[in-house]
Amino acid sequence: MPSENGEPSQSLRVLVVEDNPINQKVMVGFLEFLGHSATVIDDGAKALEAINADSFDVAMIDIQLPGLSGTDLVIKVRETGTDLPFLIAVTAHARSDGTIHYRKRGFDAYLGKPVTISDVSNVLESLQPLR
Repeated sequence: MPSENGEPSQSLRVLVVEDNPINQKVMVGFLEFLGHSATVIDDGAKALEAINADSFDVAMIDIQLPGLSGTDLVIKVRETGTDLPFLIAVTAHARSDGTIHYRKRGFDAYLGKPVTISDVSNVLESLQPLR
């Protein structure tokens, strides 16, 4: 989220939960370009451990993960009730009601693939008032 001088207005610690190596690299590239740090985890069970053990500002979660799906991960994360990151659904199955659909499932925001750097910047910026 660059400010007027190009610097990020707030650097975020972002957990990227994505099993596709190409999508991982793209998302990390976008986040780093925007001035944020990214940690990548490729499955839901490991992501649950990481969220419980570390303090991320945001978790960008692919819906279709091997083992524990992104939606199931969010249910388990919400059950903990601890200091939670913002949870963003990332999916290739775009829906016209995506925002409502994924909010009902516990996510704070939603991104449909293919994701652009503008999409990432906009969704992170939209979460700022919630901080």
